[in-house]
Amino acid sequence: MNFRNFATAMMFLAAAAVHGADAWKPAAGNPVLSRGSFLNIHSPAVLAEDGQYTLFFSGYWGALEIFRARSADGTAFTPEKSPAVPRDPEGQPGSWNVIGSPSVLKENGIYHIWFAGAPDWNTPAAIGYASSPDGVTFSKYPGNAVLAATDGGAVASPSVLLEDGRFKMWYLATEKGGWKPRVCYAESDDGSEWTRRPAPVMEGSPAFGGDILTSLCVRKNGTGYRMWYGVIGADRQCRIGEAASENGFDWKRSGTELFPGDNPSVLIDGDGLKLYYTYGDKAGIGLAEKREAALAPPAGKTAAEPGAAALPAVVPVEQGDDSPFGINCFQFPEMERELGAKYLRWEFAHQLIEPEQGRFDWERTDRIVSEAKAQDIRILGLISSTAKWNSPRPDAADYYSYAPRDHKALHAYVTAVVNRYKDYIKYWEIWNEPDLPYAWNGSHADFVRVMKTIYEAIKAADPEAKVAAMALDGGFAPFLDAVLAAGGGAYFDIYSDHTYVSGVELQARLAAVRNLLAKYNCVKPIWVTETGCNTTIEKRENETPEAEEVRWRNALRQQAREVVRQMVGLLAEGVEKIFVYQASRVGSRYDYENWGLLDEKGGILPAGAAFNLTVRMLYGKKFQNAFKYGQYARAFAFSDGREAVIVLWSDRDEKLKLNLGDAFTVTRIDGAAPEMSVADGFTELAVGPDPIFIAGLAPEIPGRQQSLTFPENPVTLLPGEARSVPLRIVNPFKHACTVELNVWAPPGSTAKSGNRRIELAAGATAEIPVEVELKTAPAKPLRLLASADFNRGFFKASAELEATAGAPVRLSIEPAGLSADGSLELAAGIANLSRKPRSGTLRVSADFPGTFQPEKADFSGVAPGESAQFRFRLSAREPLSNHNRLRLNGTLSGGEAFELERPVDFLLCARDGETAPPGAALNSAEQYYPVISDARWGGPKDLSGRLTAAWNDTSLRLSLEVTDDVHHQPFKADGPLFDGDSVQIGIDTLCNRSVNYDNDDYELCFGLTRNGPEFSVFAAPGGMAERLKKQAVFKAVREGEITRYDIELPWSALGVKPKRGMKLGFSFLVNDNDGAVRKGFLQWTSGIGPRKDPRQFGTLILW
Repeated sequence: MNFRNFATAMMFLAAAAVHGADAWKPAAGNPVLSRGSFLNIHSPAVLAEDGQYTLFFSGYWGALEIFRARSADGTAFTPEKSPAVPRDPEGQPGSWNVIGSPSVLKENGIYHIWFAGAPDWNTPAAIGYASSPDGVTFSKYPGNAVLAATDGGAVASPSVLLEDGRFKMWYLATEKGGWKPRVCYAESDDGSEWTRRPAPVMEGSPAFGGDILTSLCVRKNGTGYRMWYGVIGADRQCRIGEAASENGFDWKRSGTELFPGDNPSVLIDGDGLKLYYTYGDKAGIGLAEKREAALAPPAGKTAAEPGAAALPAVVPVEQGDDSPFGINCFQFPEMERELGAKYLRWEFAHQLIEPEQGRFDWERTDRIVSEAKAQDIRILGLISSTAKWNSPRPDAADYYSYAPRDHKALHAYVTAVVNRYKDYIKYWEIWNEPDLPYAWNGSHADFVRVMKTIYEAIKAADPEAKVAAMALDGGFAPFLDAVLAAGGGAYFDIYSDHTYVSGVELQARLAAVRNLLAKYNCVKPIWVTETGCNTTIEKRENETPEAEEVRWRNALRQQAREVVRQMVGLLAEGVEKIFVYQASRVGSRYDYENWGLLDEKGGILPAGAAFNLTVRMLYGKKFQNAFKYGQYARAFAFSDGREAVIVLWSDRDEKLKLNLGDAFTVTRIDGAAPEMSVADGFTELAVGPDPIFIAGLAPEIPGRQQSLTFPENPVTLLPGEARSVPLRIVNPFKHACTVELNVWAPPGSTAKSGNRRIELAAGATAEIPVEVELKTAPAKPLRLLASADFNRGFFKASAELEATAGAPVRLSIEPAGLSADGSLELAAGIANLSRKPRSGTLRVSADFPGTFQPEKADFSGVAPGESAQFRFRLSAREPLSNHNRLRLNGTLSGGEAFELERPVDFLLCARDGETAPPGAALNSAEQYYPVISDARWGGPKDLSGRLTAAWNDTSLRLSLEVTDDVHHQPFKADGPLFDGDSVQIGIDTLCNRSVNYDNDDYELCFGLTRNGPEFSVFAAPGGMAERLKKQAVFKAVREGEITRYDIELPWSALGVKPKRGMKLGFSFLVNDNDGAVRKGFLQWTSGIGPRKDPRQFGTLILW
């Protein structure tokens, strides 16, 4: 399908009005966009936004390019003179001089456009990509084409949707030399790198007497998909047809034509459709409209969420005290019991119960305990504050966060509380998030003393009671380490934790907790007393209520999804009790406290229904095993000895073929009907990000060993050289199995297995050799997939093998120091890994403005096993971002070329009196992390920053210049300073890259408050926090929209003896609060914000 063929297809169009389908009504003024001065226009793509319609189309006037037109009502468009996506300048290598057939969407303020392009009219077309911040001027992706035929054929007519953060493309493809296009499918995380589905998803349409597809447009409709496409019939007339699919892969055509036309672009508008299409031979762009009852919103839903399913029914569950399911707060007792909360976490605040020493007010807590007893809900009593009269700082806003002046008074209070309620309350918890500054202002030794006082008081009053501690949050590792080192392990029976993550992050956190407990011989049960997901959305100016409702419903759906993933993951990790935060939300959808399973009136939210479904399905069942199925799906198996339940989800949409038996049920958390079919004894089930519960399965679940593995993984192969790699198969069942084995290799590689069908005895293991060969050297590792189908149970296991092409040389480039003029010194090297001497050239380059001296270096006769090193000097004019890249290219004398690319994730720190390098920058969307679900970075004026560093023998000095159009910092150092406009610094002094903060890691937060500059120490080794508070110097001033932070940290308070060449792990971020809540932050590297992880820090080098 070259562009000459494409233009010919346009000639098959008769000048036509819409007919042949009574439901479609043509616009009275067709065409809605006339040809005008163009020789030809076709291929519309329409967006509706801000009460306007924008039409992108292919326009030909001596060259085929993509233009824009605008309309207030969608029925009369005015074209713009300049192309939005122009052809490339002639004469440039790889230039595309023919561009058309656009597909456009807008996401997070960015316009994305995919299009067909080619160097000339006779060259097979490929698909390119461009983006724009304003929808007017587009920048083409430098790596175009993003999708091209692999067999010499052509691809064109892309139609792209965005679902769950992933781009999905349907497009036409032809084989080399032919022109019978088929509809194919691909997916992408970023819109530029696409993974194809191997087989076409739809062929030509015999219903029209021909089989030549010319164009297509796909839209999501409820839980399924609809396609409109152009097709040339036997009469050489081009008409528009329609097809439908439940999954986007298996399409069923309507069998009847709609009307003459081509290049459909459909807009779903409430309960109506607007279909824009190529109208007649060179006549322009036409419009037809249609109303469909199926598009009307169901009862209780809005038009912003067409086809949304009702929530699954909430069914109360009778549970014993062994239930693991709990909830925080207690607004609607009866509803919380119906959701399935057997446990309530409630704070017995000292100041509220004993406002004056010796005078108790039990009214509130008596009422709460009475209501909990009436609903048969057990209570975890939280003791987590100091009374104002017993605080060393009674006038401070955070008086409650200090160790009490009188421990005997604290002991007496706890004794009174436990004695009053010990007949019903058997679990107590000591403090809430003492690792955060708002909750605890004291030393670790002081906290251990408070733990001892509370623990001994509880045990004296009720020896049968169990005591949990410490409900730690983000800074858990250093705090827990210090408390255990100070003997705190003697004063709790259960370790309590707060974690708001799932998946591998959850596994890593709990592994770190268990390692610390084991380090001090303090292995205790683990409860998670807070977990959940926030649904706060940002209020946007000029946004329609319908658009905001879509964002709000997406946030609610994400909350339901995440709550189930957290609960299932925690049960799988052996956590004994789980308390979701919280019962109901507080305030509006824009307020931070949007964590509830119920709304502010007690109505059930999607997360509440999902919580109840999880309780119903999993109460009384024990975790058995976790599996990986297909390419991305994860499954968690639970069983009570009578039946098994599988909880299943996938980060990407895929279909699984499962052997589930005959008596099973499938339930989605959103209440929608599952997409599945049964044939030949197997169930084909569509899975995606929303968890699915499969119940009624046989109780026999495979054991914990992996059923299918590549013991040698990853492997490195030289292109053209086959290698035998073992594949291990374990029969996890207590009976013999027939295993059918399949091995799949991606393009550019082969994989062969001699045995495809294997008989395995119960529990037996077999190793099968797989011959693997790389035909060429791929740019990135290839993933080969093996799957094994067992003849019983949840039958499919899979394993991936990562294969990397070996190279004859290895390149390296590292920072090596500073020149006298502040230029960066870089050390570049090439190591010879082959068996013969190597010669060639090294060149350095970057994706940012700067000059290199020299630009290249030649090497000659580097012996096998030896290496050559060279120095390059980089002069950069602006501060560098960690998203900037350095490139080292090595070209061997035989013509082989190799490239190494690395981020500029290092910052060289000049000594006092020496010329400073440009520093580090925060200035790109890639560095932005939203705290609330839909926050967006508004550009450098909204938030940006630059940091420079200097040092001497006594201190490290950091200077930050932050641009922020709104400065809002209502907090103080003894509160959540990071929730206002502020700067956070992370330092790993030993640069040992630990998984979590340990005894060499520091984190500090600096803010310009209403009282002036203030800072807090979030993490520091024992004793160093107080030293930093006393010795660090912090100054801040705001001028216009710029805030300057000057920070001086004494080396003695960091435990560092500085010397030239020393490396420190380092990162920083800038928080943004425009007056309501913290929206998000710009971060130099990860490791501070989303998760405390020094492995992700950059490097600060003293020079």
